[in-house]
Amino acid sequence: LLLNLDTGAVGSLAVELINAATGAPLPGFELGSAVPIVANSLHARVEWRDAKTGVTSGDVSALADKAIVLRFRATACRLFSFRFKRA
Repeated sequence: LLLNLDTGAVGSLAVELINAATGAPLPGFELGSAVPIVANSLHARVEWRDAKTGVTSGDVSALADKAIVLRFRATACRLFSFRFKRA
């Protein structure tokens, strides 16, 4: 998941992925696991941190055939677009 955004010097943006059928956050893709993005970028990669290992990953390929909702939590940020890119 790539974002075109500008957070300026003091803003940030995080993304949560939600199961469209239940409205519940998908495990591993909750806001609490999201790595906040602070950038002015055309291709900022969204990542989440694994609570057990501390490793970050932006791999959402396992969700390719699933109906999901994206929840953006932004502070002092301009989000222009988002897109999914195959690995």
